[in-house]
Amino acid sequence: MNPKDELPHALPGQEPKGAVDVAPQRSGSPGLGGLPAYPTSAGGRTAMPYSSKTNGAAISGFILGMSGIGAIGGVVWGVRALNQIQSSGERGRGFAIAGMVFSGLWVVSAVTMLFVGIARDSEPGPRSAGSLQVGDCVGDIGESSTMSSATTVYCDQPHDAEVYYQFNLSGSWPGKDVLVRNATGACRSELYERYAGNPMLDRVNPMALYPSDERSFNSSREVTCLLVSRDDSKLTEKLSR
Repeated sequence: MNPKDELPHALPGQEPKGAVDVAPQRSGSPGLGGLPAYPTSAGGRTAMPYSSKTNGAAISGFILGMSGIGAIGGVVWGVRALNQIQSSGERGRGFAIAGMVFSGLWVVSAVTMLFVGIARDSEPGPRSAGSLQVGDCVGDIGESSTMSSATTVYCDQPHDAEVYYQFNLSGSWPGKDVLVRNATGACRSELYERYAGNPMLDRVNPMALYPSDERSFNSSREVTCLLVSRDDSKLTEKLSR
């Protein structure tokens, strides 16, 4: 046997000649060059879960946002969907975001229309008698016993009447005579209570706009109280409380 082929050996108590220390490998796949091996993932990153299923909350949020019926719900479901998609890997992120965008547009449109409507109602001009509000001043009430429309003006301009109180009648149709008595009585009581002590109080009278028949009563029970000049002259300012 060639001496070079012999395995390292040693006498008892001596280190074997040509011995090489080999570090033990750790559990797992064999390491290179005796180095420990550790499990790794592709690119050094953990892969996210993936599902071909479309998230149900995303679809609900999209439908609510598109319809405008549940704009707030569209935002709520959209946020919920994004949280679920992040952990589940489901599809539908685009639906969730689109639903929230449409919901936001509906909310902005509603708020804009509200402010435009308020501004329009506060501007003087023609309108239906049923849309009069407390604080409006009516330029000309005419001679008719009924009023279906009115033209409002700024209260520092000459006007025939000022709306100072509104309320709703209760109960069933009482008949026209009783209704007129109740409406005018309530307007008169409110006028003298509201403007007690005002020196102009003895120069004005109350006037009531009320439902003219049972059909109108069933549609709207609102009574609008206006103050008018006793001598049919024009008023030029609001009556202060």
